[in-house]
Amino acid sequence: MDVHGGENFFGDHFMPGFFLWFTPLLGVVRSPFLLPVIGALCLWGSAGLIYLLARRCRLSPAESFCCGLVLLFNPVVNNLNLSGMYGTHVISFFIPLLLLFYCLRRSGHPRWAFAVFLFSLTVKESVAVFWVGWSFCMMLERRQEWRNYALTGGIALGYFLLVTQWIIPGFSGGYRYEHQYAALGGNLLEMALSPLLRPAVFWGTLIQEKNLFLVLFLLLPISFAVFRRWRLIPAALLLVVLNMLRGNPEMVNFLLHHNTECVAFLLALCVTSLAEPGTVISDRIFFAGIRLPNACRKRRALLGGVLVSTLMSYWFFAQGVTGAANLRSLLGRNPDCSEFFPEIRSQIRPGACFSGDNWSATMLMLRNRFVPWGSPLADYYLYGSWYLRYGKEQHRKMLQNPEYSLVWMRIVRPGVGVWLFRRGPAPEGGPQVMITKEAFAKFPGYEVKSPDPAFQIRVHPRFAEPGQKEAKIVFLIRRTATAAGRSVFLITLSHQQETRHFRLPRTWRGGSTGELFEVTLRLPDGWDNVTGLKIAVEPAH
Repeated sequence: MDVHGGENFFGDHFMPGFFLWFTPLLGVVRSPFLLPVIGALCLWGSAGLIYLLARRCRLSPAESFCCGLVLLFNPVVNNLNLSGMYGTHVISFFIPLLLLFYCLRRSGHPRWAFAVFLFSLTVKESVAVFWVGWSFCMMLERRQEWRNYALTGGIALGYFLLVTQWIIPGFSGGYRYEHQYAALGGNLLEMALSPLLRPAVFWGTLIQEKNLFLVLFLLLPISFAVFRRWRLIPAALLLVVLNMLRGNPEMVNFLLHHNTECVAFLLALCVTSLAEPGTVISDRIFFAGIRLPNACRKRRALLGGVLVSTLMSYWFFAQGVTGAANLRSLLGRNPDCSEFFPEIRSQIRPGACFSGDNWSATMLMLRNRFVPWGSPLADYYLYGSWYLRYGKEQHRKMLQNPEYSLVWMRIVRPGVGVWLFRRGPAPEGGPQVMITKEAFAKFPGYEVKSPDPAFQIRVHPRFAEPGQKEAKIVFLIRRTATAAGRSVFLITLSHQQETRHFRLPRTWRGGSTGELFEVTLRLPDGWDNVTGLKIAVEPAH
């Protein structure tokens, strides 16, 4: 069950190998830092395992150290550190397991390696798909051992069918990810035969420019080494291809976790390939025009090429601390908003169900129950406007949904804010909109002197444009201090010799500092500008 006793996590993905030890640990260490720490150990701690694997492959300490650098600077591994901005992902746990599997194989412990293989299946059901592809490719490369690999492939395939067709449907009524491949067929057999039965849909979805670029970028850092065992490359790409066949271009990128099994295997394959003599074809390609050196020099030349290409890939594609797409520039695009957490928590009832984006999930998941977008159980929706680039349509529907009302909003800078919707009618007086002093100063228009020191006022005229009949003037009013009592603004506008008086139709009762109010006044017909503006405060009664 999830931490709030709601929908079972196993109804989404079957991951007992992770939750078996993570759930009791979460019960002891109830901290938001637990997931990032586990993710860091899985990702960066794997550098020690790849060093150990390289030593088991009889590489020198210096060469093994360079193999560790190849993992540390791999762009996909670095981007997994973000994992969609929610700390870590369960599948990161597969990286050290796969490297441990190869270390045990190289150390002459096949039974322990087989035990690690069995345990890795329980991390996530998608791991079984990887092992099916791995077993098939190993059967082609090492035909004399085909029975061993047929056994592992059969176990992995049987486990995948058991989990997706019986276990997960037992928790949720069906395997929800199977529907994402409905265009390929109505069942698993039709989907597997879709390259023949529905070639236009299958190949049309698969062979696209973005997909080809992703495959190129995944192979680029370690291509010098892995092409020595090119028959095993399809095992790395099987899950990547299946992800592409979902038909969602947002899934095809370097940032999400869907490439984890691929990169984990490519890193292991890179190290083991350096220890192999190599094929005649691969050596002729990489050493064309060069007198073939001895095995040690070839290995070091290939490792040097892998390290250089990895560093270049890191610079251009990794969201790390340096590089063209560095983490600082990424975090600069999205506001931190941690200073708003107490305000947000005060608006949401403890234990209530809420939905939103990854940012809001990390803030409230130990206090409230997070449910998928669109769930009928959601009492609140909380998300940042930077999320809207992925869900502008969802935001439009939220604004028009009569079941929910906007209750709180914080404007961080123009066009960037935090939205909170609640099930039920709108609060009396409208939603509370908050804005920082810095964001208020960047809004359109110009600031005018306020007769009440408890408020800032900005004026933004919107005069009639060609084809429009009315002109407006917008007043943005920000509370600078908690004000008691009552303040009513009196506005005097002048246009040439004509003067009009307005009484802003709003009472500014005492509230929180930073609260924003917007009032729009319609100007008389024929006014194409305002030549005079005076603001006064109506005396309190």
